[in-house]
Amino acid sequence: MMRSDDHAAAGCGHLVGKDRNAIEQGVGVIMSSGRRDPWRPAQLPFDAEAAWRLEAWLQSPDESFNAIGVDLRGSDLSGADLSEAWLTYAVLSSVSLRGVELHRAHLEAADLSDADLTGASLTRTTLDDARLCRTRLDGADLSSSSVYDVDARLSSFRGARFVAASVERTDFCGADLSDAVLQTTAFVVRFDAQTVVDGLQGAMSGSVSLVGEDGEMQRELRGVELEQWFAARGARVEVLTPRARL
Repeated sequence: MMRSDDHAAAGCGHLVGKDRNAIEQGVGVIMSSGRRDPWRPAQLPFDAEAAWRLEAWLQSPDESFNAIGVDLRGSDLSGADLSEAWLTYAVLSSVSLRGVELHRAHLEAADLSDADLTGASLTRTTLDDARLCRTRLDGADLSSSSVYDVDARLSSFRGARFVAASVERTDFCGADLSDAVLQTTAFVVRFDAQTVVDGLQGAMSGSVSLVGEDGEMQRELRGVELEQWFAARGARVEVLTPRARL
């Protein structure tokens, strides 16, 4: 029988690249209305193509960063304005993204394992099918974001905000949600005995599936029962009924 931490660690390797050519067709260069403030990465990616794309983007301040399927490992992009960036299938594992602006960015199926997004803004960001194993998102703002079918095992969301976000079919086994904020959040997730919810607060609609050491679901909690489960673990979360949902 696998321990819960072993189960959480399993499958947290790098995302296998998918057919990015099929994705890039028709995308082309995505234009943005604003101009970025002068910024330089503290470290360029190891991959030559990724470094070239990043340098080209820095010379084109009116364009959104298009790095679909690109391997950005080795880079330090802390403080960057990556609003509306196309990072679908990008490999960002272990990349420093502290304080980055990712408003309306596309991170579908991106690999963010072990990345540091402390204090990042991911408002209205699409993270569907992304990999967030052991990712640090302390103080991050995920308001109005889409977090669907995401592997967030062993990650840290201390003080993160999920206001009006859609967080569904997401695995938080072994994750730390201390002091995070839910507000009219669609929240259909998986927890295990190591998931920390102390200080979690706000209101949500949905359910929590409790997972055992073998990775199998033990029970599903909803409504008053879920509220009581949260309260017993130091959280103050109201579970809205469908009729009461805003």
